[in-house]
Amino acid sequence: MNILKNLKFQHLLLLVYLDETGSLTKASERLHITQPALSRWLNELEEDCGIQLFERTGKGMKATSAGLIFVEYAQRILKNLERVEEDLHALKVGSSRTFKVGITPA
Repeated sequence: MNILKNLKFQHLLLLVYLDETGSLTKASERLHITQPALSRWLNELEEDCGIQLFERTGKGMKATSAGLIFVEYAQRILKNLERVEEDLHALKVGSSRTFKVGITPA
């Protein structure tokens, strides 16, 4: 298992969108790539993980137990990346997260 070697940002989005939509077609539309390309990404990711992440059913795609774990971590990573972007923007415009504490003599 060598997930980190080949993991890309788009893979995280793929997992989250696929879990949200339950459809390769809908997830591919959100990512603006073809459905076959998205299917290939998922197959490569599952191969790298050594475990099936989504069940293919007649009703669409459903995350397996392993898939749910990966989706949860993908959501956390994406949320943290949003925070990084917000913090960098705040730093750029001169805002910061520091604060001062004043103490008066007794």
